[in-house]
Amino acid sequence: MRRYGELLALLASLEGRPYPFYKDLEGIWHGAGFSLRFVHVQGDPFASPSVLEVHYPKEALGGLRVHTRPEGRVAVEDFLLRSLKARLRTLPSLGGSGHSGAVLVAVESPKVLKRAGAHLGEEGLFLRFRLGLPARGRRILGKEAERLFRALEGHLRAFSRSLTEGPSSATCTRRRISPISRSASKRGGWWPSWGKGLSSPGKVG
Repeated sequence: MRRYGELLALLASLEGRPYPFYKDLEGIWHGAGFSLRFVHVQGDPFASPSVLEVHYPKEALGGLRVHTRPEGRVAVEDFLLRSLKARLRTLPSLGGSGHSGAVLVAVESPKVLKRAGAHLGEEGLFLRFRLGLPARGRRILGKEAERLFRALEGHLRAFSRSLTEGPSSATCTRRRISPISRSASKRGGWWPSWGKGLSSPGKVG
């Protein structure tokens, strides 16, 4: 099992290496309350940013619960992916070439839709996003990468805590899912149920 702290040390050690050495990041790195998987590592800084997936195990989801109807899962997954996107907006800006430091979370439409980058199931919550690995030309900026991923760790841990701690945002949540809920209620009824502490995507803590 590879620890997140080892990832930070590896990133720093890659300073000045050719960009393909980033391929060593592939696989899963375990942090406190989450794990981060490099699904795809970009081949150079000008390629599409790397694909990462954060996994929060079921026991880390606190009071978050949703009925089994698919409409409920869609509403919850959409809200959580938007919440993560809002939080990642505050990652540090980096210099460098190409897409260095770029963060992309695929929730462009304001509509509540099924998102390919979010899945809530029996194994927990999975959220995907893209992150540009920093470089100058085609040489790795390892120290900048370490700084970026250290900040990312803080955001991912804070997001995990927001599932179980902090002020409730039930009012915001109901407002976001109410159109789907009203439609579904006409067909028999369901309501997503939320624990305390989920941050509104418009109010990042």
